[in-house]
Amino acid sequence: MMTEVFRLRNLEQAIEQAAKDELSKYEASSQCFFNYLEQLSKDSFNRKQFQIYRDNFFFRTSSTTRSIFRVFLAAALNADYTTFCSMRENLFDELGRGNPEKRHLTLLEKSYNFHGEKVFGLPRISVQEVEQSPLICEEARYFREIQKSLYCHKYYQVVLGCSFAQEAVANHMLESFYKTLFLPYKFLYNEDFEQVSEYFLTHITGLEKNHAEKAKQAIFKACSNEHALQLVVEGISRFLNAQAVLWKGILREMIKAQSEDDFVSVFLY
Repeated sequence: MMTEVFRLRNLEQAIEQAAKDELSKYEASSQCFFNYLEQLSKDSFNRKQFQIYRDNFFFRTSSTTRSIFRVFLAAALNADYTTFCSMRENLFDELGRGNPEKRHLTLLEKSYNFHGEKVFGLPRISVQEVEQSPLICEEARYFREIQKSLYCHKYYQVVLGCSFAQEAVANHMLESFYKTLFLPYKFLYNEDFEQVSEYFLTHITGLEKNHAEKAKQAIFKACSNEHALQLVVEGISRFLNAQAVLWKGILREMIKAQSEDDFVSVFLY
């Protein structure tokens, strides 16, 4: 019995280290994109740059609810009822906990469209309409293909690895976007900035970290040997690589758009 406990503890440590290694590689690969946003947040973005970012982020995020449901379904099919219940709660969060107006994709559209219209004069767009946007980069389409293949994977551990990866990097991603693309323009708002901030504050005040921790516990429960560990790492690695590629694609297009439009300064003159 003690040997089995020791083995499982060693396996959990191996999972923790493998996840840490993959996250470190992702952070290094994505740093140029987030540094670029940080740099522009101290000066200005232009209309075209925000539109490129918005449309591609909508395209990337529009499949989130389906992805969570696929983990929920995979847990049921694998008789993993602890994770099944956890993903039920996650799905309930995503769908606004019973309030359609608080559904996360609804908050996303409200936040980005209000900000895009007020600050950059952009027409509103829905997550359905963005499918036809000419600004969607090839890397975003690649990301969606990889994401779907991982969430529909025949091996449950790959699905769980992918789910953990998406949750583990979500908090930093959203904090960065809020800090660089939205907060610098808060001076243009009165009390209506709440319409922009609600989407972000719903996620970055503990929700994403909680989801990431539950996703990690699901991995621990589903890993009993080294083969399972390898499958988990495959799910983590392939998701993070696809998302890092996406950020590089958006970065390239934002840099190309630097001279295509007037900048909206983050300073109040």
